[in-house]
Parts: sequence; C-alpha cells; structure tokens
Amino acid sequence: MSRALLVNPPKEVPLLDWTMRYPPLGLMSIAASLDGHDVDILDMKVEGLNRKQLLKRLSGFDIVGVSVLTPSIDSALEICRAAKECGALTVAGGVHPSLMPEMVGNPEVDLAVRGEGEYTFKEIADGKPIDTIAGISYMDGTRIVHNPDRPPADLGAFPPPRRDLVAKYSGLYTAFGRSLGALSTARGCPFRCSFCCVPNIWKGYRELSPAEVVSEIARMEHTEIVSFVDDNFCQDMRRVDAICDLIIRHGLNDRLYSVFSRVDSIVQHPEVVEKMARANMRVVFIGIEAATQAALDRMNKKTSISDIHRACQILETNGMIIWAGHIVGNLDDTYEDVEALIQMARKLPVDIADFTVITPYPGTELYKVARERGLIDEFDFAEYCECEPHMHTPHLSRIEIMELQIKAYLKFYGLRAMAKGGRRWALNKEKRWILTDNVTGIRSFMKFRRKSAFYFWRTYKETVGKTEGTKIRRYSPLVSTPKVYSLGAGVGAALITFWVTVLIGRYYGQYSSRPLAFIVADFLFGAALVAFVIAMVATWLAIKSYRRGWIFSVRRRKPSRRTRSIGEESISNAGLFTAAALGLAVLLIVAVVLAASSGRLDYHLKEIMVTVIAFLTALPVSHHSVQMVRNGGIDGRRRPGPNTG
Repeated sequence: MSRALLVNPPKEVPLLDWTMRYPPLGLMSIAASLDGHDVDILDMKVEGLNRKQLLKRLSGFDIVGVSVLTPSIDSALEICRAAKECGALTVAGGVHPSLMPEMVGNPEVDLAVRGEGEYTFKEIADGKPIDTIAGISYMDGTRIVHNPDRPPADLGAFPPPRRDLVAKYSGLYTAFGRSLGALSTARGCPFRCSFCCVPNIWKGYRELSPAEVVSEIARMEHTEIVSFVDDNFCQDMRRVDAICDLIIRHGLNDRLYSVFSRVDSIVQHPEVVEKMARANMRVVFIGIEAATQAALDRMNKKTSISDIHRACQILETNGMIIWAGHIVGNLDDTYEDVEALIQMARKLPVDIADFTVITPYPGTELYKVARERGLIDEFDFAEYCECEPHMHTPHLSRIEIMELQIKAYLKFYGLRAMAKGGRRWALNKEKRWILTDNVTGIRSFMKFRRKSAFYFWRTYKETVGKTEGTKIRRYSPLVSTPKVYSLGAGVGAALITFWVTVLIGRYYGQYSSRPLAFIVADFLFGAALVAFVIAMVATWLAIKSYRRGWIFSVRRRKPSRRTRSIGEESISNAGLFTAAALGLAVLLIVAVVLAASSGRLDYHLKEIMVTVIAFLTALPVSHHSVQMVRNGGIDGRRRPGPNTG
C-alpha cells in the first residue's frame, strides 16, 4: 500500500478564483480510484502554507501528485521540488502536462500524466513498471519517453469523487457568498474551437446517465450552489431534460445550479430551457466570444450572431442569470470589432460578463497559428492567464488589447450600467429573486468588483512596462488619466512658478522705479524662461510617468506620423511654447502701456503673468507628450517583441 498526497497548487487564477472557489474535483476523482491506498488531499488554494509547513505536510508520503494548470506551473514545480526533498515520487497531472508533457524534463517531476488520471495514477500507486503504464511521460536518461495514450474510460465505471477528503475545507468553497460544490457529468466536446484545448485533453465525448448524475447530486448535502463543470453540459439536451425531471421529482431543486452551454443548444431546445429554470438551473454560462460572424467563423465556433441574440432572449424570458464569455483581441479582429463586441455585451440582457484576452495556450490551434506568425510575445507559461495579454495580433498591439479589455469591464460594470441591470432585474418577475433573495451575493460581488479593479490597475502598469521596456514598481505613487495628470501638472507648475517668482522678487527692490526698457526686457525674459523650462520638464516628466505606469488611459491610440527622441520632443515643445509665451507677454505689455492711466508694469503683474504661462504651458505639453508616447511617437524604448507597443 502506498501513501499518496494529491496537491492543488496555491496560485490563484485571477477573477475566476475570486468569483467561484471550486473544490479540486479532479483530485477528488483520482483519490476515489486509489482503492487500497492511503490517500489525502491538500488544497493550498484555501490552506495557506509556508515552505516549512509544506515540507512537514509532505513528509511520510510515498507519492505526491500535483494538479497543474498552465498559469500554476511555477507553484506546481515548487511543490514537486519540496516533495523530492521529502523523498517522494512526484507526479504532475492535469491540463498543462496533458498539453505539454515535456514538462517532465524538469528535474522536480518524475512522471507526467496525460489525459485522464484515475486509472493511470492507480497503476503508478500499485507499483507497475512505468514502461507498461499507458498515458504517462518520463525521462529515460537524457530522452523523454511518451508511453501510448490511454483509451478513454467509461465515466460510469469511476467511483464517486472523495468529497470526504475536502470536508476539512467546508465553508471555504464559495460562489458569491454561498457554499459551492462541483460536479462533472461529462468529458470532452465534439466541437473544435480554435482557442480551446479541451479536445486535446479529453478524447471523444462521454457522459454519465441522468440517474448517475442525480445520485451524485443527492450526495452533495449542505451545498447551496452546484456547478456542473462540464465544458458543454447542454450538448445532449435530451439528457438535460431527463436530469431536470429527476431533480424536480426528488426535490433537489432547492439549490441553485450553474451550467455551461452553447448558444445553439439553447436556441434549438427552448422547451428544455424552461424546464431547466424549474429545476433551478438558473446560472447559464454561454460563449459569445465575438460580435461578427467572420470572427466566429475564424474561431470555428459553428454558431451565428442571430443564435447569440435568440439564446439571450430565451434565457432572459426564463429568468436565468446569463453569464457570457467574450474574447478580446481575436486573430484578425480590428479595434472596431472589439468595440462592437463591447457594445453588443451592453445591449444584450447579459448579467455577468467575462472579457478575456486572446491567450495562446499550448496545444491549441491558436497557439500553433500564433507561433507560426510570430505573434506570441511571451513564452513564460507561469505568467499566462486570460486577463493579461501575452501576444499581439495583426491589427492590435499588446497594450491595445489590455486597454480594450479594461474598457470593456469599465463599460459593463460601471455604476450606471449596473444600475440599469438592477432595474432590468426588478422589472422581470422571473429575475426579481436576484435582488430580493441574494443580498449576500450582491455584497460578495461588490467586493469582487473592488478587488478586480486593483488587479487591473496593477496589470495595466505591468503591461505598459513590458511594452515600453521599463521597470514598474508594484505600488505606484500615482495613477491618473491623461487629462487629470495634465491638469495636475498645470496646477503644480503654476504653484511652483509663483512661489519661485515671489522669492526672487525680494531681490529686485523697487521694481516699478526701474527703467521701462529694463521692465519690458525682464517681462519678456521671464515669460521665455518659464515657458522653456516648464515645457522641457513637463515633456520629460509626462513621458517618464506614462512609461512607469502612472498614467492610465483606455482611449483609442492613433499611430504617430513621426518618431522623436525625448530630447527632440522636449526641445520642440520648448521652442513652440517659448514663442507663444513671448507673444503673450508682448500683448500684455502693449495692453498695459496703452492703458497707462489704469495700470502699470509692476512685479505683481509679472507674478501673475509667469504663473499663467506656467499653467498654460504645462497642461497642454503634458497631455500632448502622453499622447505622443502612447501612440508610439517617442523613440528610445527597449521593445521586447515585434509590434508589442
């Protein structure tokens, strides 16, 4: 008998793990298959451990299995490294090893499991010779050996997941303030969307019978939300219809269910959707992805724009929460295409919207095409997630994709948009329950909204740093829009100029008694000096501030027709505004001299003049400089990749 510990790495998936904290269902299923072995589960996403505590937990186990998502590759390797120190055999399984079994080349990993791990891990624990175990990869000297794939298993032959092994984390798996349970009733997907890796992980499409599904639901006591994690729960709507009948018959519609569905399944079977509502399957995630038929066709979605609109109408009529997925920056999408997607999301009766950036996960058709076309800018998979761009497209730079994603979230989750959504819920009697029976969920969502805002603020700064070749501090001393920054620069320049001018005035003595020629020359010199210095400094500061992530903007970029260095831009601005300041000073002098009976050229007038000049110089110079650097008009960047700025 072997002692096995199955570990869920601690690294969070931004946004997803903040809305729905899932139990590690895959590890629970593998644990159920390890009959005859001593097995436990460590979920480090909900149980925070330092390295010393981790080593203590790992000691005494013969095998340590780690579930690896692509973004969690770094934390998974750290766990394997610690397990090796404890003398355990390390096994990596899950999505990333299935797509990139070459990760077994890391010295921390002994075996990589590809695809389904239940029977494979059982044979590893039983001690079978590794060269006879199907579905694993391992190192043999200096070469990687990939054993033959394991044939798809009958899902009905698997024992129920070991939910008892995560009972110690009871109350920590939640979604919008309610307890959350996960249930897998099918594996695979018959469709081949270009951005999706599911067909490369699960071979074919297999499903549990309705009776088996409902039997597992009945085991999930004290669970307020049951999430069907199937990639396409509504693939077989006859099965869904039968599951709903059993849920209603056994009184299991006392809890809320969430499901994933294609829009065409909903359009083709509206009568089943009506029964889903009665069974309390009221949270439906649909993949909208794009706003144009051409984009959907390029992704091989096999759906239509009309299906999207019709599906949303059917779900809204039945009081469903519509959770829609959108992809920002699809291959060959233009800026206008993404803006159309944002507008469509706002017009449809969507309740929750995800706007994920195009992400070239290994093993997908997108990864293959993007790599061939040189569009991928970052190959550090530990940095991969669907909230930060790691590639550019023929029409969109990396930073533009980031800005469009933030723009989409701002437009959809702005206070005005949320108030409009609340009004829509109040007017729809089928959806009124969201407002009346879901105070905890609303409070939880607002907390998530604040956390997401800080995340995107930090991510935006990091993306600016990557595209501009600058180092970004985690916590910037300033975050502002170009207009607010420019206004602040103008006010700051005016205050400093006024203060310095007042100090210098102490050394002038009786200023008004000096010759008129001296005063005129002093006015002109002061105007020119202030404009020149302020323009030079404001240009440099604005460019540097943007490149350090201090200035935030999602306005559309306009490619610059010329490129200058910071020095050239500073001198150009200084020359232009010095000339303008001299002109303003001349007009002021002429006006005062001609109106000699009502005014005179005194030092107080000079103080006012240079203060105004400082403000009128710093404000437009700062705004213009920010736009220049955003639009690629300022040279001197260390570009990390082609077309990434």
